[in-house]
Amino acid sequence: MGLSESNPEHRAFFAAFIAELTRLNWVDGRNARIEQRWTDADLTRASSYAAECSPSSPTSFFATTPVTGALHKETSTVPIVFTLVSDPLGGGFVAGLPHPGGNITGFVHTDGALGGKWLTC
Repeated sequence: MGLSESNPEHRAFFAAFIAELTRLNWVDGRNARIEQRWTDADLTRASSYAAECSPSSPTSFFATTPVTGALHKETSTVPIVFTLVSDPLGGGFVAGLPHPGGNITGFVHTDGALGGKWLTC
C-alpha cells in the first residue's frame, strides 16, 4: 500500500478490502495468505518491499500507485492488480486501457484524458 497505516481512512479502505475477500470466502490463514506493507508514499520503502516480496512467488499483488511502479520493476510474471493509479497508461503500467497486456491490470477511478474536458471556474 502506498498509503499511511496511521491514517484511519486508509486503514478503513484496507479493512473493506479484507471484508470483501472474506465475503467471497478468501480467508487469511485458511485458503489465502494476505501480507500487507504500508509505505506511507515512500518510494524507497516501496522498492524495498517489492524486492522483499517478489522472490517469495506470491500468487498476485494488490497495489496502489508508488507500489505498482516498484513491483513493475521487480516482476513481469506475477499478476499485479492496482487501484488509485491515476494514469496507468502514461505510467507505463499497461499497454492500453481496454487491453492492458502484460501482468498488470487494475481500476482507474477517473480517466486522466477527461481532465482536459473538465470545466473550471
